[in-house]
Amino acid sequence: MAASVVRNLFTVFLCISIDVFLCVELNVFHEDQYVPVGQPVTIKCHASDTSKPVFWDHRRSVRQNVHNVYDGGLIGDYQQRCTIDSSTYDLTILHVELTDTGEYWCIENYGTLHVTELYVKGIVELL
Repeated sequence: MAASVVRNLFTVFLCISIDVFLCVELNVFHEDQYVPVGQPVTIKCHASDTSKPVFWDHRRSVRQNVHNVYDGGLIGDYQQRCTIDSSTYDLTILHVELTDTGEYWCIENYGTLHVTELYVKGIVELL
């Protein structure tokens, strides 16, 4: 069974300068979840307005690239192993693998980011 603890909510101001100076306020919610290998887990999006675009991304570690999970439909390997709740945009991984460890980002309305750090507990086989 997965256990979760909401860590915190904070606001980030992202500013860029390309001919004009633009700043965007981004609300960030952060949560940790722990789940054993082979078990299902649902990662909450907490979307406040499901009529607007919602995207899911996954980053296994700080040094790895971000993998697109959902952009109007599940992408790649995630199509076989995951489901998206069409009313809440919550992401369910049906059978968690060690490679599912990492940060999951639900990006809502281009202004709210829900980050869940997923920790997968299991035995690593040594060859």
